[in-house]
Order: sequence, then structure tokens, then C-alpha cells
Amino acid sequence: MANGQIPRRPLPELPTPISSVSSPSPSSNDEALDRRVAEIKSQSGRIVIMNVVYQASKDNLKRIGELGSGTCGVVYKARFDLTGTIMAVKQMAMTSVAEERRRVVMDLDVVLRSHDCPHIVRCYGCFISDYEVHICMELMATCLDKLSKRVQDGFPEDILGKMAVSIIKALDYLKVHQKSISKQNLCNTKRIK
Repeated sequence: MANGQIPRRPLPELPTPISSVSSPSPSSNDEALDRRVAEIKSQSGRIVIMNVVYQASKDNLKRIGELGSGTCGVVYKARFDLTGTIMAVKQMAMTSVAEERRRVVMDLDVVLRSHDCPHIVRCYGCFISDYEVHICMELMATCLDKLSKRVQDGFPEDILGKMAVSIIKALDYLKVHQKSISKQNLCNTKRIK
């Protein structure tokens, strides 16, 4: 520590100079996104209810009413006319803007791959066109936002504990950090999902 300077730690030796490491080009990211959209589109119209697969079209959904809306789109209640199943359908625009397409694909990826987790809303399938996406999901009784407005004195500690465990198990199952956890995104039937 001569001349009042703080000694510096030695830098680790890197096998490759950082300047020579290239990040993926925007066009390769767009190509990967387009490939993923094509993969998901191949599943469009495939609806699975009670382990029975139905080939259907968006016309098989009979809209009952709107459940909510937000920045990602609209969620409406619908009846699937091939079975009579009442479901929630999330409708999102499929635009040419890469960032918006990436958000839609990420949303689809999450629900399509979480079919066997009891702590995540069940996805029955989806309908995808060049312009919009309809994700068919299990209809929940309510969301935490609406439920918390009806509960005057707050939730009992044992209920909060069960909610926290369900949320953590769902996030652990997904292996992602969910940035958009909010009361509107937490739904329940008999279990918090």
C-alpha cells in the first residue's frame, strides 16, 4: 500500500479475450424466434381436455364474457363447444415487432410446458394465426387481487403460508425468475395457482 493506494487483486486469466467474444446477431435471434413460433404453430388447434385430444378451430370457442384485460391482451370466458368445457382464453396480438413476438412466445412457452404442475393453471392448448394468439386455460374461481378486496381483515397466517409454498413450487417448477408476480397473476380454485 505504497503512496496511499489500495492494492488491486490480480485479474484472472481468461482463455479468450473478451473483445473476441461476439454476441448473437439480431438476425440470428429473430431466426430463432421465428423457428420457435413455427414450432408452436404446429400445435395450434390441438386442445387436450381430460387426456382426450381434440383437433379444433377458434370457431369452436363460444365467447361468454370478458374476464379482464391488461398490457398483454384480453382474457375472456368461453365455452369449448366440442365438450362444453368452460375455460379462460387469453387473446394476444401477434405483431411483427420482435420484442412483442418474443413476449408472446415466452408466455406460450410457459403455459404449454407447465401441463403437469398442480400449482400452475392448466393449459388446454392454443390457436395461433399470423395476427393473434388464443391460449385456452383452466378457468379459475378468482384471482388474488379480487379475493383480497373481499377479505376485510387480511388473510390468516396459515393461508398466507400455503399461498407462499404454492408460488415457490410453481416458480421452482418453471426454473425461471418471474418478474410479473402480482395479485392479478395469482389465481385460485381450491389451490393457489
